[in-house]
Amino acid sequence: MTKEFVIKVFGSSGVGKTTLIESLKTGWMGSLFRRRGSLMGSQRGQKGAPLNANNNANTEQMMARSCGGGGGGGGGSPKQKTVEDVSANGSYTRGVSIELASVPGVGELSVWEFSGVDTYHLLYDHFIGNVSCVHVVVYRLDDPDELQLRQLTYWLEFLRARLPHEHPIGHCGYAADLAIADETYVVDAYVPSGAGVRALRSHLGDEKRLVAAALPPRTGFLDAVSARLPAWRRCARAFPALSWAQFKDTVRQQVNPLAGDEHLRELTQQLQLAGDALYLKGGSQSMQDVVVIAPRWLCGDVVGFLLAHDHIAATHGTGCYTVDNLQLLFPEADALDLLQVLEALQMCTQCDDDGEIVYEFPCLNFTETLPGLWEREGAYEGGSAVYGGYRLRPVGCDQLLNSVFARIQVQLRRSLLENHDPDNDLYQWHGGSKLCSGVLESLITLEGAGEVEVKARGPVDAQLSCFYFLDDVVSVVEAAIVEVCPGLALQRLVLSAADLAECQGASVDLAECQGASVDLAECQGAFVDLADCHGSVDLAECQDSRDLAECQRSVDLPESQDSGELARCQESDDPCLESVDLGDRESNEDQDCDDGDTGADVETYTAADVLRSQLRRGFVVANAAGSEEHLVDLLCFGAADALHALTLGVDLPAACLDPATRRRLASVLDPADPWGKDWCLLAVALGLNDLLPSIDAGVGEGESRTAAAITEWARREGATVGALVEKLQELGRADAAEAVLEAAPLYRVAAEDGGAAERQAAEARIRSLSSDLSRLSR
Repeated sequence: MTKEFVIKVFGSSGVGKTTLIESLKTGWMGSLFRRRGSLMGSQRGQKGAPLNANNNANTEQMMARSCGGGGGGGGGSPKQKTVEDVSANGSYTRGVSIELASVPGVGELSVWEFSGVDTYHLLYDHFIGNVSCVHVVVYRLDDPDELQLRQLTYWLEFLRARLPHEHPIGHCGYAADLAIADETYVVDAYVPSGAGVRALRSHLGDEKRLVAAALPPRTGFLDAVSARLPAWRRCARAFPALSWAQFKDTVRQQVNPLAGDEHLRELTQQLQLAGDALYLKGGSQSMQDVVVIAPRWLCGDVVGFLLAHDHIAATHGTGCYTVDNLQLLFPEADALDLLQVLEALQMCTQCDDDGEIVYEFPCLNFTETLPGLWEREGAYEGGSAVYGGYRLRPVGCDQLLNSVFARIQVQLRRSLLENHDPDNDLYQWHGGSKLCSGVLESLITLEGAGEVEVKARGPVDAQLSCFYFLDDVVSVVEAAIVEVCPGLALQRLVLSAADLAECQGASVDLAECQGASVDLAECQGAFVDLADCHGSVDLAECQDSRDLAECQRSVDLPESQDSGELARCQESDDPCLESVDLGDRESNEDQDCDDGDTGADVETYTAADVLRSQLRRGFVVANAAGSEEHLVDLLCFGAADALHALTLGVDLPAACLDPATRRRLASVLDPADPWGKDWCLLAVALGLNDLLPSIDAGVGEGESRTAAAITEWARREGATVGALVEKLQELGRADAAEAVLEAAPLYRVAAEDGGAAERQAAEARIRSLSSDLSRLSR
């Protein structure tokens, strides 16, 4: 049985994770002093007073083994502590705190406490995803009920999104080897001898025995390496990390010269399960994999420092560091070696800045967007351009992409460097990137609702190039998201090409202008200042900048006696201003399209809207608002020839459905239906009658029969996404059909050497396209 058992503690900042861990470690004698100290602390007004008859301020509720299903709808981000929130109080966990602890009644534990400060969240995927441990989510019962629900939903979805692909899909969509504990523990974190803490210790002891029973037995090889780790750490105290080649040589020289690569990889996995080491894949093909033999050093001393408020507040905010800059921050380690580890963590990437080699850290880039990045000038004036774009929205819980966006920016930079095209250029700022390839431009932004928006444009004579350009950019963005969150279901919304081409700006109504200077509340992340309204008004850009001084357009305000108020903010649910008294002038002018701020004026079409049109074998896409656009305009920038290269989403094999979509199907089809319209009837409709007994009996305990049936059917000829949707609709399971339509791919670019059947299908689509275009023009 392994001596060390790992528990990982999550929760928003300030809920009391550290306090709880200390209480878990405290014995009976120490609990007397800890109780007395907590009473004295509460009398001084410290947060987290212990329970008594009149005060539940420190009550915390925990869910052990909280990774997996659940969370449901009504997601949303919790009230996370940001850099600004902790500026006045330095008492917070930096990065991931790792310690070995002896817990009474449980034994030795490796406790990993994950900071709730959101600047650290982008790296947590490197340290979670292992199911041979217990995940604990902590929150405070004295917080408002809505906040408690949002925090729980966020962390449960956060953990489930990072569940690797290889784990089987469990019954009703849960992870088969992860489960939420039946018990909920309400504890006073300041009372180690309290009933709640004692019950939690007992539960952890039971879980330790279950996990240890499922792990492979420890080998003599593992014990020998584990015994040498402390000495290796002491010898490499300043930089306890080895390249994969160095790690193999060290183990072979000092432990077992006959160890093969497979044995060493198995050894590394076992060391990770025990929390003794971290294996990081190289950031690119030219970089070696890295083995960190002291995870506490990396998670606390390095990451905890770099992303701490103290360091962020002291930086210049561009996120660019030279080797000398890093050497000054970490004088004991070699900066180049350290940068190799940080690149493996995907925190940074090497790039060229006017001939100087620098390392770009998007997570430390707090530069505001520059004005004029998406204006209509040059080749884009007078409607002489084509537009297209997508909005990527997480399903189940918003704000999950906030912590991923910096990783997207790292991948964009690496993709640019790998292409070695002098015509390519990338400019990045906080929450946004602009990628150019010759005359083609794309804008990738993190929107306020936790969605990632990708837009592209180009000259009208480059429609086909625009299509491939946008497809490449979206592929890089989605690949970065999948790498961090392999279990996250993404909904791809298509932005209206007509609206993008017409204007990305916001409509602003000004009324009763008396020449006064008025400060308007935040609109789409910017402050707008209106002054001297007797003549012309300069509207600052409503994009992402907080200090906007330059003006993009002048708006003449004709005299009027009518009153009005500022239009509501386009990207927020909150109005920019409750009411504004501006005098005896009024105007209703549209801002010019500036800085790519699409706002709520741009119509969107869901993946279900697009796939439903494909099922009808038509090319006109309609959304819930009644708007219609042609499929070629939405997906292909108006380039009909692009259809030759596409396999439409409904014609793709069912095997292309990602695990997140299959989990959603399992959640609605695994439960027994009163009319029998569950997985069993679906299997019959799919022609799997003879395999029903083997599917029912062959899946493992707790695994999904829906997922097993779809996997078996997907091996057959004609098993397409469209066929699955039609079978679900015939069964009367519109909910399951919608789950597929919302997350299935819209298309796939076919191989150049595609078969005759694909070419004939493309030609048929072109003929149908011509008739649809004629009807639309009328």
